[in-house]
Parts: sequence; C-alpha cells; structure tokens
Amino acid sequence: VEDIKTTYGAPEYIYEGDEYTSLDYAGDEYEDGMDFEVDTATGTLSCISLANTAMPAGVNVSPSDISTEAPAINDKYQAPDGPSTDRFDHIITLDGVNYVLPVTVSELMANGWVLDTATDDYLSGNSSTWTYMEKGGNKIEVNLENYTPDAMLPINAYVTQIGVDAKYCSYDVTFPGGISMGDQGSKLKEIYGDLGDDYYESEYSSFISYSVWTYNDEGSVYISAYADPETGEINEYSYTFYVDSIE
Repeated sequence: VEDIKTTYGAPEYIYEGDEYTSLDYAGDEYEDGMDFEVDTATGTLSCISLANTAMPAGVNVSPSDISTEAPAINDKYQAPDGPSTDRFDHIITLDGVNYVLPVTVSELMANGWVLDTATDDYLSGNSSTWTYMEKGGNKIEVNLENYTPDAMLPINAYVTQIGVDAKYCSYDVTFPGGISMGDQGSKLKEIYGDLGDDYYESEYSSFISYSVWTYNDEGSVYISAYADPETGEINEYSYTFYVDSIE
C-alpha cells in the first residue's frame, strides 16, 4: 500500500476490508480511473483496474452516420393471433391491439405510438435504454433493446418491457394471464403464486407491492405491480420478457 502511495500519491478513496485494501485513483471506477487492490493476507498487489470510457478522437458516433434501415431480425416479429391465453405467452393488449414481447418499436409506431422526444439519439451495439412512448396523451414506459453489434436508431430496436401507470395511461391494458389494469392485486397470486420464491408480495400503508421474477429456456420474465391498499386495485403494472438474442 505504501509503495503505491509513494508512486501515485494519495488516492481519492481507500477501502480497507478484511480480505483486501482498495486504493481508488482518478474518478469513478465504472467510467474511468485506476484502482489497486492489495491482498490483506500477503500484503501484495493482487489486482490493477484501468478504465477509460472517453471515445478516441475521430470515432464519435453521430446519428447521421447510422443506417436508417431496420436490421433483418426485425422481419422475424410476428403479431399474435389474439389476446393472452397463458401467463407466460408474453402477449400484451394495449388500446385494443395485441403485441407479443419482444416487439419491434416499428410495430407500436404503426399503431400510433411515438417515442418520447427525450429518447437517446441511438443505441450502441448490444445495449438497451429506458424511455417512454406516447399516444393520444397517454404514456407507457418501455425498454428498448439493440440485439445487434452495431449502433442503431431507436426506431429500429425491440421493446422488451412495457410498463403502465394508471395516472399516465387511460387505455385498456391487459397483460399475460389476462391481468388488466384495475383488477384486484390478489389476481397475481392466483396466477403466479405457485412459483414459490419467484413470487413475492408485500403490503405497506400506501401501496401493495407484487413481483415475479422467473426464467426458462426461452428467456427471463420480470413482473412488477402495485395496488391501492384500500381498494386492492392494480394501478401500476410492468411486464418484461428478455431473450438473449432474436433468432
């Protein structure tokens, strides 16, 4: 530790644990900087971490440089034949239209939904971003996923999550398993309660919280819902279906 201080000066932060001591230099370790870890038992340097997220000169990405063409995987999307009939069919009915996650942004846009103006200009390869889509004064939260290694415009991404808050969306919305906004929260227990530790609920003075987190060979499902403790009615609901790739 003293050798490191002699060479690099005083660190911005020192963490002293039972197993190791960490000396952090020059910024946030997740974005930039230089960190050292010294093994407590041996007193020797066990890890050096260097990070720099600054883009090299001349390689900054501009939306004008990104292809406006949708990737070929977008052609793989097929709209469902009808509303949800199974708790894990990933079908959401929104304003009378059935979608199955993951769904292309363009499919929602074809039915009048537009991306919030604050949406990122582009998604880098194999990345995701949270944003909103709006229609007729209604707003839903969405997670946009880029399943390609190349940067893309958000209009060409897939949606892996749709979240609805009754304060911001008055449309009729039905989620997998036939759960609709305004239903009793207890319906989640009826449908997902057999999942054991993958199902969780908790009641507080101002809300009742429900969550489901499970996965299978297809991908992973995460559900988050809130209900009014007085009426028991669901007023917030979010359904996520994530797959590693679109094949």
